[in-house]
Amino acid sequence: MLKTRHRRLSSWQLQAKRQRHKLLQLNRRAAALQSALRQDQPGEDCPAPASSQEALREGEARYRALVESQIDIISRYRPDTTLTFVNDAYCRFYGRTREELIGRSFLLWVAPEFRAGVLAETRESAKVARTTIGEYLNYTQDGQPCWIHWVIRGIPDEQGRVIEFQAVGRDITPIKNVEEALRQANLVVENSPVVLFRWTASDGWPVAYVSQNVVQFGYTPGELLSGDTKYGDLVHPQDLQRFNEEVRQHSASGIARFQREYRIIGKDGLVRWVDERTAVERDARGHIAQYQGIVIDITDRKNAELQSKALQDQLQHAMKMEAIGRLAGGVAHDFNNLLTAITGNLECMEMDLPVDSPVRPLLDEASRASQSAASLVRQLLSFSRRQLVEPRIIDVREAITRLGTLLARVIGDDIVLDCVSPGDLGLVKLDPSQFEQVLMNLVVNARDAMPTGGRLLIETSNVEFERDACSKAAPMKEGSFVLIRVTDTGCGMTEEVKEHLFEPFFTTKPLGGGTGLGLATTFGIVQQAGGFIDVQSEPGRGTTFEIHFPCAPESEPKPKPAAASPREPFPVGGETILLVEDDASVRNLLNLLLKRLGYQVLVASNGRDALRLMDQRSAADRAVDLLLTDVVMPGMNGRELAEQLRSIRPTMRVLYSSGYTDDVIGHHGNVHEQLNFISKPYSITALGRKLRQVLEEK
Repeated sequence: MLKTRHRRLSSWQLQAKRQRHKLLQLNRRAAALQSALRQDQPGEDCPAPASSQEALREGEARYRALVESQIDIISRYRPDTTLTFVNDAYCRFYGRTREELIGRSFLLWVAPEFRAGVLAETRESAKVARTTIGEYLNYTQDGQPCWIHWVIRGIPDEQGRVIEFQAVGRDITPIKNVEEALRQANLVVENSPVVLFRWTASDGWPVAYVSQNVVQFGYTPGELLSGDTKYGDLVHPQDLQRFNEEVRQHSASGIARFQREYRIIGKDGLVRWVDERTAVERDARGHIAQYQGIVIDITDRKNAELQSKALQDQLQHAMKMEAIGRLAGGVAHDFNNLLTAITGNLECMEMDLPVDSPVRPLLDEASRASQSAASLVRQLLSFSRRQLVEPRIIDVREAITRLGTLLARVIGDDIVLDCVSPGDLGLVKLDPSQFEQVLMNLVVNARDAMPTGGRLLIETSNVEFERDACSKAAPMKEGSFVLIRVTDTGCGMTEEVKEHLFEPFFTTKPLGGGTGLGLATTFGIVQQAGGFIDVQSEPGRGTTFEIHFPCAPESEPKPKPAAASPREPFPVGGETILLVEDDASVRNLLNLLLKRLGYQVLVASNGRDALRLMDQRSAADRAVDLLLTDVVMPGMNGRELAEQLRSIRPTMRVLYSSGYTDDVIGHHGNVHEQLNFISKPYSITALGRKLRQVLEEK
């Protein structure tokens, strides 16, 4: 549309130029006509012979023929604006007869807003005979507005006083319409974000024309038209080569129009994206004469596209991480069942072996291996955000101070460790073991990035993010946070490494140098706690991890350190326990362990079997003190089973067990406060203590 308007603008300008030329011709013809009229008027400029009436009639005839043959409207009027003569063209133009016009003021047909000015000009011209030129709005008989260009000459008497005016006019309404169209077009162009331009096909692309609204780029039209600043000077240096090549390619291919996007640098130094639509103008020989078209600032659209792409990338990354997390959680669930069976059987064997048995070292080594496997599973669950956690109020500054000695031992003597923390640091609600795991993973990662030594800085501070700031940075969240910033002076990371940084099993270390789960675990723990991570790093310039944990509500009291309890004897009991476990190896092991702990055990492989077992028992035998059930089971999960059994035995206690499950996980993976839960794998001692805790609680 703007291109079409630009072409119309050029056409209107040409038309206006032609009409103005016709007006000049009109002025010349009017002057010649008035000169002829003066020569034909007896007793004035050219007196007729007094003795020749025939000569007078011939002069009047010539005068009449000359005036009536004109296409221009001609009139004569007195200084009081009363018409004394009009030609046929005048009558036709206004749609009135001579009788309707002669003797009346011509101001009757002048637009009201012009009458005062025309009357004042007439009175001023009556003082001294002269020729004046003017334009004003008139109305025809049917009320149509029309613009008239007038050439008016005062006719004096012998004393030099103007007694009459001769006026020759022409309708210039088409010209006025063109001028108004030009004005409106200029308003549209100048008030739009579009910049019209024309630049010549020579080195640097000198500007031959540019519209006024180029000021949006910081330049005035004069600065570009002077030749000191060429259009090529505005193009971003990184886009200039492509800009020049595209112009030459399009020109050589004979294409008439092309469109492209590139960056320009305004006079204020700001970089803007523009969309250029250009037409190629060629001379008669087919050579390129110049380029003309429009330039539109599309910076906002480009920024939106870049932001949309970034959000899309983040969404795809989040979906990928979620898929891997689900896989990790599922594997962990099955693996924890295996570990429960392995560790439980190892414990049973150790209980039956004498202290000096040569087999005991082998069992101890197997136990350590199973503990390492359990630790690996916990990392998988932390990454997948399905680890069951018990959050507490933590003073981050105290926690870092308490870990200081251990951290210094981990990084070695060739790395200097500094910790900076304000005294008024906020509190966070987090599982203490997870917090230690996050800090340890970051410190180990920093140590590996500084193989020849360096400096490691751990800083903490309180930060607040408002809604407006969060909309500009995707990882940020609104609210109050405790920031833990870990900065090293190591080798840094490339953008490619940063892109895969938190993916499980991704590592830059050599084979056998690491599992690739450290930062993936950190990511999962922070996300599970409701926080977020930001990373800044460049090759050779070190790395900074910024961990943001949400501040705990002020209503959460800071817990007092628990007093150490004396060592208790091996926990045993004698109550009746209903054991429901779908994994055969775990079910058999738990049946054996519970009996060795002194309990009476009823065994079922799933929820349906447990309900049938309870229905088959007599009312007297239905007394079950505790239900020990797995959570994830086919057909009916542990919580559904517990609800149905409690309708039969309301006082029955329930202890849930699982490698992981969303059914016993509350918001952010926290165990519901009203649920008793023991996480697989567990030792016989841990199980015994948990059973006594649940059975003896009031």
